[in-house]
Amino acid sequence: MIQTVSSIGSDPIDWIGPELHTHLPTPDAEKAAGDGPLGYLGPTSYSAIFRENAVYSAQEDFSNKAVGHFHQDFNIAKPTASERHVCNLESQPHIDQGVRILRRLPDRNLCEKFINRYLSVCDVMMPEQPLRYCHETIWSTFGRQLAEPRKDEQLSEMSRELCKNAMMPLSPSSNTQEWMESFSGHRLRWEIIGNLFSLFGISAMTMSEWDPLFTIIEDNTAYNNPDNKRLYGENMRMCAEACLALCNDVDCVNDLVICLMSEVFMLQSLYEGDASQQLWRRHGGLASAITALGLHRETDRAYTPTSNLSPSFMLATFMGRPPTLSRRYCTCRIPLDLSDAQMMAEGEELETIKASLDPNGWNTSGEIYPNTVCRAWTSMSLIRDEILEISLGLPFEAHEAESRREDLKCRSEEAYAQLPTQLKYQVDDPNRHAMSAFRFNIQISLYQEFLLNSFLLYRLPDHGSANVKQNLLDTARKMLDGVLVLCANRDKLINYTIGFVCAVGPLF
Repeated sequence: MIQTVSSIGSDPIDWIGPELHTHLPTPDAEKAAGDGPLGYLGPTSYSAIFRENAVYSAQEDFSNKAVGHFHQDFNIAKPTASERHVCNLESQPHIDQGVRILRRLPDRNLCEKFINRYLSVCDVMMPEQPLRYCHETIWSTFGRQLAEPRKDEQLSEMSRELCKNAMMPLSPSSNTQEWMESFSGHRLRWEIIGNLFSLFGISAMTMSEWDPLFTIIEDNTAYNNPDNKRLYGENMRMCAEACLALCNDVDCVNDLVICLMSEVFMLQSLYEGDASQQLWRRHGGLASAITALGLHRETDRAYTPTSNLSPSFMLATFMGRPPTLSRRYCTCRIPLDLSDAQMMAEGEELETIKASLDPNGWNTSGEIYPNTVCRAWTSMSLIRDEILEISLGLPFEAHEAESRREDLKCRSEEAYAQLPTQLKYQVDDPNRHAMSAFRFNIQISLYQEFLLNSFLLYRLPDHGSANVKQNLLDTARKMLDGVLVLCANRDKLINYTIGFVCAVGPLF
């Protein structure tokens, strides 16, 4: 059964209905999640004691043997594949869904323009090198199927291949090139297509309504009106969500799916607002997927969830609810301040690059990379997590609350002071007019986040302390001054609409 959830032109993008979701994952799909067939299992899990004492050589062995003994001892027949409703992504409804998705993939020229804009003005989830590599191999491998005018027969051929790949776990890789090849070319997966649609939607949100890119021809109708920006972005979001639904149908959880879930979460936040209940549930699903894959623990995987900590704490602050991810359960390290190209380096080259960083892990060239921004936001977010712990948790005694507030205040100021010069906002900076829009946007956003942490600290119970109330008022004034500076530079930040909203939002 197909349930239509959105329409693009006269041909809808559909969710696969409930009948195709009622299944257990196949063994191959299970292996894609975490370190074993059931995903990440921590030290308190049912199998921990067996692994620690080497009763079984692997989690999979223990799980299979335990289930086998259960069926044998109690004379219970083990269900067959058909009885377990194993989902076959190569079924015709899924392939047809893929055809509808691929028909909406922009042409190569438009894709390249969106990617260039995304990499220049957005918070990047996927490093530039694998992103561009995947995009190039899409057209070099499937250029015939995607040639205009696109035909259902050829798109069906491509969709079938992507569905087949999505049912297989990602191949292990020993170097960067092998890793990129494991999900590109003839190994292309729906996760990659979904990530592309997501970044197209995010890029659209950063553009002005009159941008020439929005003068597109679709179904012989020209769209060139103020609503086209939101319409195009919404259509891209629906396609990304349809790709995610196909991944969910095989219970596929891997680094690329987590990246796709993060991008879709960001898109939904931009187009629906943070007060959406659906957004809150989606973020809960993202947090569950991160922990199921074990990404909250220290790992050598390509994707780390540190970029998800800031949205988690920002959304928790906005809604006044406990965050779905917490520093208390995350042991993953903050990424070093490396460029995307440097992250792809290996061996001695990588060690040389790491040696060039300062003792705190920041680059010494004064550049602002995606990892630079991620490190800065994460340092703010860890403070925010502790503030939320006091604000939303069990009440503290007055003296304990005061002690923790002073400690957090000092550590918050220290964390901001330790940021590199290129990230710190100077209230009376005489060279601000010559500063790039990108740098100014990052500086003012981080400054507002630092002030919000201080504001929330001063709002903690204080039993009428006059000094605290005065500090609260002074911090509020500084935040308002920051908003006025943003408004005065609105034209300069025209390409950074998302950052403008993030910087202004905390005051309201």
